[in-house]
Amino acid sequence: MVFPEGTRSKEGKVNRFKEGAFRIAHEMKADILPMVLDGTSGAIPKSGWSLRGKQKIILKVIDPVSYNEFHKLSIRETRDKFQDMISDEIMKIRTHKN
Repeated sequence: MVFPEGTRSKEGKVNRFKEGAFRIAHEMKADILPMVLDGTSGAIPKSGWSLRGKQKIILKVIDPVSYNEFHKLSIRETRDKFQDMISDEIMKIRTHKN
């Protein structure tokens, strides 16, 4: 499991993805199983590891993406494809919650 942002955001927004995970996927010719975690910033703030009581955290597993679906993309294009996919899913989750 890889967290492509490399860190947690303070506000729970999706930060720019780094390229490392996608470089590995290209080099290994590996499929990617995208997952979205939402609500962790309320449970464990960026400033530390102390839990903030009971929080709702959502984990959504998205359909796997075959290496054949992104093998012709550059690493940067692959990163952007998954950045957009994850961001869209976060928006759907947050819109549905409210």
